[in-house]
Amino acid sequence: RDSVELYEQLRSLKKRWNNRTTKELAQLNEPILSRLRELNTAKKQFHALLRYSTYLHSRGLPVESSRSLREAWKLAENINNPFLKAHFSLEVGNMFRAKMPSVALPYYEEAERLYAELNQLPNLGTTLYEYASLLYQNHDFQGSLIKMQAADSVFRLIRNPTLSIQQLHRSALNTTGLALFKLNRNREALTMFDTALAMTIGVDDNLWKGLITGN
Repeated sequence: RDSVELYEQLRSLKKRWNNRTTKELAQLNEPILSRLRELNTAKKQFHALLRYSTYLHSRGLPVESSRSLREAWKLAENINNPFLKAHFSLEVGNMFRAKMPSVALPYYEEAERLYAELNQLPNLGTTLYEYASLLYQNHDFQGSLIKMQAADSVFRLIRNPTLSIQQLHRSALNTTGLALFKLNRNREALTMFDTALAMTIGVDDNLWKGLITGN
């Protein structure tokens, strides 16, 4: 609950921050960090710093983003909370995957290891999906296939999955089909596309039905 409330506060601030230049944001960094450090629990500070770091990274402020990241990691270590460490690793992996995939990979590996140890199936499935997507993006189709199949296995173990997990599972099956096609395993690819297509029934939109059918 605290994290949800904090996220809403940060989203409100973000609307105002978006109107500022990169230089103005850099000048505001210290006072903003000072405010975040005043949050009344270490967990709140951790989530705020991590979210703030992601925002700074998206605005092209790597130095300021790294500083906030270091503070968030130090808090997770001081609390010695494996879940926070796993969450940190997944978020940092997502942050760097587009432009620095070699940096993102070890973070995904660490998030996968920690979520598996914690038996956090939704988060483990999400991590495996993101990891596999990065491998596919970098043309490691065999590696992507292995991770996507692992994600599929994890998603199937989740009882009463949320809509977002169902959608992620469907996307994983679709990408599995693409990886199989790249590996010239066409019959298996068609079977996987059919399975992904079946998951759109009663879940959501025609866009995905068209996309999967097109694939």
